[in-house]
Amino acid sequence: MSSFINGQISHWDYQEKLAELKGQKTPGQASSKFLGSSIQPTKKYDLVIIGGGFTGLWTAYHNLRNNAVNSIAILEANTVGYGASGRNGGWLSQLFPGRASVYAKSRGIESVRNFQRMIIDSISEVIDVTKEHGIDADICRSGGLEVATSKAGVARLRKTREAELHYGLRPDEAIELNADESRERINIATTHAGLYHKNNTRINPAKLARGLAQYLVGEGVEIIQGVRVTSIHPGYVSTNLGRVNARRIVCCTEGYSGPLLGEGRVIPVNSSMIATEPIAASDWEKIGWSGYELLGDTAHTFIYAQRTADNRIAIGGRGSPYGYGGDTAADGRLLESVVDQLVDRLGVFFPDVDFAVAHAWRGVLGVTRDWCATVNWDDDTSIGYVFGYAGHGVTSTYLAGKTMADRIARRRTPATELPWNNHNSGRWEPDPIRWLGIHSLYKVFGASDVYENRFESDRTPWPAQISARIAGMD
Repeated sequence: MSSFINGQISHWDYQEKLAELKGQKTPGQASSKFLGSSIQPTKKYDLVIIGGGFTGLWTAYHNLRNNAVNSIAILEANTVGYGASGRNGGWLSQLFPGRASVYAKSRGIESVRNFQRMIIDSISEVIDVTKEHGIDADICRSGGLEVATSKAGVARLRKTREAELHYGLRPDEAIELNADESRERINIATTHAGLYHKNNTRINPAKLARGLAQYLVGEGVEIIQGVRVTSIHPGYVSTNLGRVNARRIVCCTEGYSGPLLGEGRVIPVNSSMIATEPIAASDWEKIGWSGYELLGDTAHTFIYAQRTADNRIAIGGRGSPYGYGGDTAADGRLLESVVDQLVDRLGVFFPDVDFAVAHAWRGVLGVTRDWCATVNWDDDTSIGYVFGYAGHGVTSTYLAGKTMADRIARRRTPATELPWNNHNSGRWEPDPIRWLGIHSLYKVFGASDVYENRFESDRTPWPAQISARIAGMD
């Protein structure tokens, strides 16, 4: 394998920094240079938001729109979009931030259907925001294709579609395709069937995060980078640089939330990604993918991918899912074996194309014990928390920010009736039980994929079914 950049920032952030160095930024694009303020010990903000990712940025945005607060500060330990918001696969999708069946059990099926419709509406609303404020985020409303590359995968694909229709998608929003119809979109050699989601949209997440941050700063929001919050109290937060006073506080730190939320409420699960070098036009003719659909599959060790605006493939998976003790993958480096896994998957999909890796990186997702997200606000303490998207946060963060803003303003809206409001996911088991369980789960999943492909099984192996149920994923 040729040399490539491994770790630190994502491909998206790397391209942004290259553009800055080359002076290619336009006035309507984001820049990291203008961001940053300093701690003001004597000032009391109406709202302090902890975390400069999508949740924190959208929470600030919707509070501005509500006109419920006058002064807002976002405290970010690193830089805007440093965590999952800048390291994800760029899927602005209709995917649920959790398990529909769990939400339905606590709040009823209609609340889940409303949730699904509001997620879909949020896709259009995010696009409208980028247009209104001149944010170039490489948006392409291309839809998404989920492929089944085994007979058992076809059964899971159909089960997925059945559940999606039950919980709020319309038939034309989840269209089953046969093998030929799927290959007309993306020419994956091993495709048995496909599921097309028309609402899914490709984005460049770093451009969206930085563009949104630039707009907020222009509206008077203070974004203070390089300040780490160590504890939260009614009326103030403690940081490594001193105390920051606030009438209201919202914690939006997702996979980095453990020290602030307490052990076991949400854990960091690694997501690993690579981006290829730009692919030649002759190879794109073999691959197809002219519609720029988002790409996923029904394997237990599933992937997610996109064709980027600069004609690369960015593909991710969970080859190294969890670090003992909640390691948050600070340097972002991938093991060579994980890079090889992702390159091998590309080779299985597109055997007639040789791929060169340009960049590899990883980040962390916030995952709760029941794989569901929560938006929690306490009127008595004026402290709120949002966490647990489990990898489905690019769209959900927008709606979470809207939900939190409405609750801060004490407005009763459709968002405040959604089932993630004050949802209790329970707590994860402690390590080493947690570490052993998660790594065992992924070994079972990997073995199940091998079994299905080797023996052409039309059923999911029972170890994978039981493991998913125990883990709270099924």
